[in-house]
Amino acid sequence: LNSWFAGMAGNATIDSLVMLGEVLIGLALILGLLTRLAALFGIIENGLFWIASYKAGAGPWGVGWANGPLELNAALVAMYIFFILAGAGLTLGLDMYIHKMEPVKSKKWLRAIFG
Repeated sequence: LNSWFAGMAGNATIDSLVMLGEVLIGLALILGLLTRLAALFGIIENGLFWIASYKAGAGPWGVGWANGPLELNAALVAMYIFFILAGAGLTLGLDMYIHKMEPVKSKKWLRAIFG
């Protein structure tokens, strides 16, 4: 997949979408708003970056064995998984307030999105 991802590099539309995604994910996590959804999209985005970084002969993690299996995108994916499992937005984020609203309390799918 490396050549496919490399072919998209430098495309103005793709670059703009990546930057917009990073900003929206970051804002959502800072505000604690839709934290689980933002973390899910962070897993997808950084997972794709992680896959794109794979180079033939560099080991299964794409960074070579000298650096070990942990690299930035792998660490970010692990962080996002932790956010989802820990219910990060319910501690100090806006999700905490939204989660207490009656429409969210009564619908299971909304409770899943808002923590």
